[in-house]
Amino acid sequence: MKRFFVILVLIFVGRALPLFAQERITKSSPKVIFQETFNWKNTADPRGWTMPAGYYLEDPNNTGFNWHWWPNDSLIADDLSEPPFQSTSKEDGHLLLFASLYNNHRILPDFNSIDNSIAFPGIDCSDCASVILQFETSFRNSGYQGIQFGAWQCLVELSTDDGAHWNTYNAGFGIIGGSGRPNNVLPGEAALYRVNISESAAGSSNVKIKITWKNYFGRYFWIIDDFKLLRAAENDLYIDFADIGWNNNLQGTNESISYMMPISQLGKGHSFDLFKSGITNMGGTEQTGIVFDVTIKREDVTVFNEVKTVSSLLPGYKAELSLDGRYEPTLKGNYSITYKWKQKEAEDTPEDNEKTLLYKVSDSVYNRAGDHVDYTYSYNYYRYFRDAWDLHANKNHFMGSVFPIYQDCELEGISAYITGGLADGLIDFDYAVWLADYYHLTGALIDPSFLLRTENVALDSSQFNTWVYLPFTKDGEIEFIKAGSLLWAGIEYSNWHPDEMVRKEKGLSMGATNQSPTHANRAITSEPDQMNPTGRSWNLASTTTNLMVRLHLKSTTSSTGPGMGTGDTFFVSQNYPNPFSDQTVIYYQITQNSRVRLEITNMTGKTVLSQDEGIVPSGRHQIQIREPGLLPGIYFYTLFAGSSRETRKMMVMD
Repeated sequence: MKRFFVILVLIFVGRALPLFAQERITKSSPKVIFQETFNWKNTADPRGWTMPAGYYLEDPNNTGFNWHWWPNDSLIADDLSEPPFQSTSKEDGHLLLFASLYNNHRILPDFNSIDNSIAFPGIDCSDCASVILQFETSFRNSGYQGIQFGAWQCLVELSTDDGAHWNTYNAGFGIIGGSGRPNNVLPGEAALYRVNISESAAGSSNVKIKITWKNYFGRYFWIIDDFKLLRAAENDLYIDFADIGWNNNLQGTNESISYMMPISQLGKGHSFDLFKSGITNMGGTEQTGIVFDVTIKREDVTVFNEVKTVSSLLPGYKAELSLDGRYEPTLKGNYSITYKWKQKEAEDTPEDNEKTLLYKVSDSVYNRAGDHVDYTYSYNYYRYFRDAWDLHANKNHFMGSVFPIYQDCELEGISAYITGGLADGLIDFDYAVWLADYYHLTGALIDPSFLLRTENVALDSSQFNTWVYLPFTKDGEIEFIKAGSLLWAGIEYSNWHPDEMVRKEKGLSMGATNQSPTHANRAITSEPDQMNPTGRSWNLASTTTNLMVRLHLKSTTSSTGPGMGTGDTFFVSQNYPNPFSDQTVIYYQITQNSRVRLEITNMTGKTVLSQDEGIVPSGRHQIQIREPGLLPGIYFYTLFAGSSRETRKMMVMD
């Protein structure tokens, strides 16, 4: 009998989980009921593979596009270049529906939509009290997930009455747009889809399962491997998501917290609120006495705590809870917000019952995303075709982040985490800031006005996998920003390679992260558009895209040196003066005793100066560079402190 409670909503597990568990071995590790690794290679078959007895394909539109076996090889088509899929059993091949290959050289309206299924043979679960379905996967789609015209769906369908009725489970990983990959995995990597199907499958002697892909635009791919049905662990709650709101006193906005905010941008009433989290009972038994706990700590000291309870939760069901409290951060430092679920029964897998979000209040650094790379992003991958018939290149394209400004401030520069690109002199970039407004947050996107730009530099391999800082060129007026402004800040790049596929596959890329949850769109992209009266087109990226861009404001602590951050954060300032001829100073701060080394490279990436500072205690320090013997020009300096490092640009004059 289904149970419902006033304090929560129970939802049948017919949807993919927002976050997906990683397979693990525990004291109650699930037992395999059924397993398929798709080892279907058969050189005697003209196709090179043979589908085992009991499986069958469904192609209702008779397109001839079907699921098929694929060796551990790349996926190459007109609009796709995907490396081999790195699943657990990759050596024996995978199950694939290669839409881009089917639709090679086809354009609207000649393309063929995808609506195809592969059905598994009946599986006996009659002696199973609980059943978990899982497989390793990756995909890309076009359009938006849903049932509307032009949409896509990744589905798992299940029947226990020989196909008379089917239950449907969403395997789209909560992705809204078409470009996202499950769990934001990198190309070639595998995500684990995992869902509790006990209510439908447990006790049935003939469980029929279909994998169905519907894709109106017929692009890209869906690949699957290591399909399993398992008996669930007895007591296994799994945290689906952790969410939080940021009350910024602005009407009509729906914001989540940023990863790092300058102390100057905090205002009275700015607070964390709308604490919300969800769980799924992935175990085989009903769980009782469930407690949802949120704890906020600043520098390991608890400053907020609130709990709510759920009386019980049946296997395969979901629960969501929201808290009523709020917390207003007012001091610099490192904050942690921990969401934790527990129940009366001893948990078999406690490691997936909690999630922690991080928040930092700095002196002058504004970072909405995070400080470690979860995946890479290149706007060139999506917008690579030439800008004009007579320009076989991409000029002044932009990718960046949205920064609300809550208090008056002065802009100093931008740093971005650059991850790659073809560094052969044909890609250059600068940083730019545009002044927008809040209309786009409520549905209307107004064209912004240009504010500031840094110097333009060539993309160089020494810039990869680090923060690269460039200061703004100021005029004494434009860099002063009023409270209530909305800034779009990021990388403006030009890719002069004449080959479209080179621009697509080897364009400038930057880091992106899942550290900070997003509500409204944070990532913004743009390119010149001759058809637009303003001369540019602006695009809000998926609400899940969070690009690693830091906006540097003028320091509020004059004693720390130019651009220094809070003492709780690793930071390297812009050298001062800059440009310089005979000497300059670099300020930095470290959070723990570390070996410190300064390295200076030229525009080709060659090291021209290295200076070892030895073991340096935590705190704020400076390095003086006197008569370095450098020729006039542009250089990059990188400060290494233990496992941390940061790179900035400097200029030497005659």
